[in-house]
Amino acid sequence: MTLQSIFLKNLLRSKLITAKIELIIEMLDYFKWLQKHFGHIRISNSREKNWQVMSKYMHGSRYQGVEFGVAWGYLTWWWFKNSSDLIESWHGFDRFTGLPRDWRNFKKGTFDTGGNVPDIQDNRIIWYKGDLEEQIQQLQIANERDYKVIVFFDLDIFEPSLVGWQNVKHSLKNGDILYFDEAFDKDERKLLDEFVLPSGEFEFVGCSWLTLSLRVKQIYS
Repeated sequence: MTLQSIFLKNLLRSKLITAKIELIIEMLDYFKWLQKHFGHIRISNSREKNWQVMSKYMHGSRYQGVEFGVAWGYLTWWWFKNSSDLIESWHGFDRFTGLPRDWRNFKKGTFDTGGNVPDIQDNRIIWYKGDLEEQIQQLQIANERDYKVIVFFDLDIFEPSLVGWQNVKHSLKNGDILYFDEAFDKDERKLLDEFVLPSGEFEFVGCSWLTLSLRVKQIYS
């Protein structure tokens, strides 16, 4: 056995290094997927940078925020801190008891907040606590509205993400925004490939190595 093969064998035995290699491969595959669907694009180096791109793109309108997957509320906090003037109302959906099943290296129950909603004080925010399948019927998106809608998909796993998409897609109009927090991952990519992208026409807004934001141009009836 050569020195190089011994080094490689020991390297691959490290779970941390192996996980990083797998993540790099996923990100490269995601980059190819982005190029295939949206051509030459600029990639932000963090989700926050992508949010900044989105907020500039949204300037001049007000938005009803719909957040699927809240956890401790970091995304919510960021938008109210940095782009509060864009927000008409905010509707956050989460179990607040963690993942309903294993996802990637995270076990069922990860992201459990003890059932507590984020301590963000603003009368524009409504929290919906429980399984999305049971809570989504409370969401109201008006057919006639003078504001736009921005939908944040951050549930990580496919099944509830699909429920969210199926319940908002026919309320979406030209100019609304969709954000996917784990677009690089197979769960959200399945949602994008099999349900979202075939459902209409979309304009690329921004992305990071993990995330994606799109502007709705048309939803097919």
